[in-house]
Amino acid sequence: YGLYVGFVLNRKIQVAVDYIVVKQDRMNIDVVDNIYTGIRKVNLGPQVNTPYEELMPVISPDGKTLYVTIRGHPSNIGGVRDDDIWYAEAANDTLWKPIVHMGPPLNNKDNNSVLAVSSDGNRLYLNGTYGQGEAEEGAGISVAFRTAAGWSKPQKIPIDNFYNYSDYSSFAFSADENYLIVSLQREDSYGDLDLYVCFRKEDGSYTAPKNLGPQVNTANDDVAPFLAADNVTLFYATRGRPGFGSMDIFTTRRLDESWTKWSPVKNMGPEVNSTGWDAYFSVPASGQYAYLVSYRNTYGKSDVFRIPVPPQAQPNPVVLVMGKVINPETRQPIRDAEVEYYDLTRNKMVGKTRSSPVDGSYKIILPYGKIYTFIAKKDSFYSESNYMDLSDLKNYQEVVKDIVLAPLKTGQVIRMNNLFFDTGKADLDPDSRPEMDRLVVLLKQYPLMKIEIAGHTDNVGDDEYNMKLSRQRAEAVRNYLLDKKIDPARLIAKGYGESRPCADNNTEFGRSLNRRVEFVILSIQ
Repeated sequence: YGLYVGFVLNRKIQVAVDYIVVKQDRMNIDVVDNIYTGIRKVNLGPQVNTPYEELMPVISPDGKTLYVTIRGHPSNIGGVRDDDIWYAEAANDTLWKPIVHMGPPLNNKDNNSVLAVSSDGNRLYLNGTYGQGEAEEGAGISVAFRTAAGWSKPQKIPIDNFYNYSDYSSFAFSADENYLIVSLQREDSYGDLDLYVCFRKEDGSYTAPKNLGPQVNTANDDVAPFLAADNVTLFYATRGRPGFGSMDIFTTRRLDESWTKWSPVKNMGPEVNSTGWDAYFSVPASGQYAYLVSYRNTYGKSDVFRIPVPPQAQPNPVVLVMGKVINPETRQPIRDAEVEYYDLTRNKMVGKTRSSPVDGSYKIILPYGKIYTFIAKKDSFYSESNYMDLSDLKNYQEVVKDIVLAPLKTGQVIRMNNLFFDTGKADLDPDSRPEMDRLVVLLKQYPLMKIEIAGHTDNVGDDEYNMKLSRQRAEAVRNYLLDKKIDPARLIAKGYGESRPCADNNTEFGRSLNRRVEFVILSIQ
């Protein structure tokens, strides 16, 4: 399936063609299975859309901020021939506040557009490279960071072996920013523009583009990718498959970690795709609605619309975790702290971000099917860990959870939330290793620190039994540290049984809080 025809001429043969007819059997449009009809695009209205040309909508993962490129607006820095970044904030579930020009340094006299926004809204990924932040330097991508005063000057993001034979390109980031999907024309492209994936490296740069393979890419243009928050569901536009118009939006799902095996590519159907040109499909973490551009029933040349995503095409469920990084003593937010989240079973960091420099808030997205822990980091502080089991998650959720980041000082009590014991047992479960290893790092970082390891139980059972169990669990923690070559003189293990409850023992939730192991800093120097 393609748009071109060619001739093979043997030896010195010349062909003169007066008339040619190319016939092809009609190919069926492979639409998303069991897609329901009756959904419709809804124009976001004059608060967002202008008499000019709205392009490339990007919705934030929480669905509360929409970034749009507007072409030809007289308020653009480069004037009516310029593309600039604008944004609108949600007033409620259906209405938007008036759209606002982003201003410099994100906008300049060149064409500007947002490619993606981080899960916490504190980083914007931008098309092009800005040089010193004042003028476009060339092809590629840049990132700008939210500061207490606004946005930083955009910084170029290095990509290994980056080149593009086409004048056009498009980019999309995963919600955790570990993956970059790019549309480029390269030596190994199957046609014109193909989709590729780049992987983030430790230094923040990205690996050379890897082709997503022929299950995704066609002989024609494959463009405008969007990777959903589950890191699995891909939406993109292509001319290379049978569709309803000249460019249609399709979807597919990644099947493994190779990034070259995909489910059958499906057309998003006639409610999404028109008889014209359709692209730029942006979906928040909830996966319930999409934002896209249409050229019909508009206030200007093109407008931004919202449309329900059919259930069969919705991404896998995720949890949007949000809250603040908090000092437990002052109850004040801690700004610009690093936040890391891990796959607990594999003890592998799967993402990181920072708390807001404005109010200490954070947001992370956790895909279903795994058990996670997340912590905060800042010099002279130690984080209580948080636990979240998403093994059986069925639907999108939003969870508010503050992260406790305690100052390191004598007398500080820090709860170890991710220690796991079988009921009535004192043997550390293997999933406790990440929590224990974090304490090992702390003790090696502060070689004179002495701690008391304190075990506690709820009030279920015999007092003497509970005292013994709490002591044995504290000793299990101490023995792990001893195996890691921590000086025994620095470690005291005590069991307090049910004598020091921190919550109400009359409820199951309260009893679960009382079953705990803590460490107390006895001295640092």
